[in-house]
Amino acid sequence: MTKNILAIIVAVIIIAGAFYITGFEGENENEKGEDQNEENSGNGNEQGGEQIEVSEEFIACLKDAGVVVYGSEWCPACSALVESLGGYEMAEPIYVECTVEEERCDEEMEGGLVPEIQIEGKLFKTGVIPVQLLADETGCEL
Repeated sequence: MTKNILAIIVAVIIIAGAFYITGFEGENENEKGEDQNEENSGNGNEQGGEQIEVSEEFIACLKDAGVVVYGSEWCPACSALVESLGGYEMAEPIYVECTVEEERCDEEMEGGLVPEIQIEGKLFKTGVIPVQLLADETGCEL
């Protein structure tokens, strides 16, 4: 990919992220329903109101199951996903930083948008997902 195309893609992602974060439909927290506020609170790493602890064994199991998370340091959704996996140091065995490994991301990513989660080289999901979903999909125990 040329630098110009990459710059355009990055700009589009940043703008889309800004719309996502600010709520491009004109909603604010006071207008949202109570259920939606509860659903959106937290980082996708909670179950029944309890914080799920992610262990090194869980991350190792995800790695063995072929899970790869592609992300970028400037991406708020990437940061949220990585935090739900225990932080950058914990997620390191399965995390690819696309600002550092640009070529790898260009070659391996299917969707082209971060965060992208692949399992065994196939696109699983994009965006922030509950850790429990990864556990269910891979059979890895939390």
